[in-house]
Amino acid sequence: ADVNGYAAFPCVKALTRDIHQYQAQCKDSMRRVPLIYADMDMGPPYRELVGRYLACEVESEDDAVDAYGLNVYSWCDTEYPDETGKNNFMYSPYGPIKTEFESFAKPLIFTEFGCTLGEFMTSCPYKGGRTWPDVKTFFQDFKEIVSGAVAFEFSMED
Repeated sequence: ADVNGYAAFPCVKALTRDIHQYQAQCKDSMRRVPLIYADMDMGPPYRELVGRYLACEVESEDDAVDAYGLNVYSWCDTEYPDETGKNNFMYSPYGPIKTEFESFAKPLIFTEFGCTLGEFMTSCPYKGGRTWPDVKTFFQDFKEIVSGAVAFEFSMED
């Protein structure tokens, strides 16, 4: 059984190829929009394996996605201290993502991000709202790796 869903990824690449080829055929009447595959964060090593597979050219450049998106719901506190007590980005849930995607060939986008636990639950001034403590990280520790992020939802679902 394909418990990880890997059997579907060749189909994703075929769809990517077909859409890229269609875009090329319509180039005079349609603007080419980048194709982004948004994936749930399965953790290491899966997110990196899937991202690199979808971003590589197998049969042609048309079968590679233009960007890889990751839905990450793991940054739940404002600080992640190391053994000395000092806040250390590499101890955060994003530390391994930075390491895995430092040499990634395509843009990496957080297509969904946030958290439903931790400090965010008690520090937001709006009932059920998110505080987004991870946003500053995108512009500091991740600025060379993450090409963008989508704030998926402000409020919490019940």
